[in-house]
Amino acid sequence: MLELNVTNLVLNELRFDVPSRYGNWHFERLPAYPQQVDSLGAGQCANTYFAQNSGLSSASDTLDIEGGIYELLDICLVLSFVTAKCVTPSGSTPRSDLAFLSLPQHFLPPRSIVGFRALDCPNGIETLFRNFLSWPQSFADFSIRLFLSLWVSGLTAFTLEDIFIRTAVNMDIVKQSEIRLLGRDFRYYPGMEAASKRFAIPPLSPDYKNMRNDLLHEGRLSGSKYANKSKTEVATTIAEVLNWIDLYISSALNLGGDVTVGARWKAAELEHGLPSLSL
Repeated sequence: MLELNVTNLVLNELRFDVPSRYGNWHFERLPAYPQQVDSLGAGQCANTYFAQNSGLSSASDTLDIEGGIYELLDICLVLSFVTAKCVTPSGSTPRSDLAFLSLPQHFLPPRSIVGFRALDCPNGIETLFRNFLSWPQSFADFSIRLFLSLWVSGLTAFTLEDIFIRTAVNMDIVKQSEIRLLGRDFRYYPGMEAASKRFAIPPLSPDYKNMRNDLLHEGRLSGSKYANKSKTEVATTIAEVLNWIDLYISSALNLGGDVTVGARWKAAELEHGLPSLSL
């Protein structure tokens, strides 16, 4: 049995299962969950769940163990996306038949993230992951592993500039995915328009592109292209692209009604929660 502690996961569910090529990944709250959640709110990291797979052990083929580890990485990235926290394994438990001296480098290190909203999963987390075994193609097509790791990193933001520059890189990944899937070249904004068309998502306004160009080329959120903007207007544009990303990931993974997306990012909360160094 392979069993690992999972940090920073905050959910209503006491336990849930995710299908695996090697059986199931079973997640369950640790006994100290209430106290650990309190420490998360204070800006710390803490183990809140464990993840167990009885189909993997020290006797398993090395490729199976590696495949299971990558499954857990992807599960935790999607849990990070849903909860707006850095959900990641932090090491094997004493009960695990398979122990790691250190976790593989591709796992995210635990990081504290506070102050952002979770998505609502009206049918529960287990239902959200019911089609997990069909996700690998989408992860490959849309570079979701890289995309979500950058997205999570952006939530460690100190400033509006921090969180916005991560969205700019995310949207470049969107463009590159469209280039690869459609077999034609795109500039930055047309690549985003192609992705909007693919998933029937309302396209981003030109304000996003103009603010991105100002930040990258002039070092300001409001420069010559996106001129004379207030912090409220800047926060509104950042909220727009973050909500677009929620729709994009939900569409790419075909989550449908299993997650409520499109409005968790509020301009007022971003405006009052994060400073700006360039306005």
